[in-house]
Amino acid sequence: MAFAGDYSTVEEYIQDPISFERCIASRFALLCSISRHGTGDWVAVASNVDAMDNRQCRERYEIHEKPSLSFAPPSREELLDLAELYFTLKQGDGNRHQKNIYCELRERTFTKYRRSNMWLKQLFMRMEKSSELDGLHRELVAVARISA
Repeated sequence: MAFAGDYSTVEEYIQDPISFERCIASRFALLCSISRHGTGDWVAVASNVDAMDNRQCRERYEIHEKPSLSFAPPSREELLDLAELYFTLKQGDGNRHQKNIYCELRERTFTKYRRSNMWLKQLFMRMEKSSELDGLHRELVAVARISA
């Protein structure tokens, strides 16, 4: 994989202070442009942000910058609720694509927890890798919130 400049790995690229400053400047430009043009005209917003088109600006805002989103660590109750719905959705349709599970999780829980699709996907992927999801599954089965 090739990176701009003389970077051989992603880690070197991320640790470079110039690329970090560029990221902060891009975020600042996006937020300033949104405050000037609002969230209805993404073409106008993108015209003031270098290296992002209107789709990228909209997605960046919806996933990372939207003020109504919550990025706080989940409480135990929230984690159990999300895990219960996750397992229910997975059992309901085994052929369902992962993307659809996270979209449906967001749709069903957004008014209560204010989480983005990306946040939910990262949370559950991290829990799958660390086997924490298996522990939650056993706990939910033990208290009879889901079937084995």
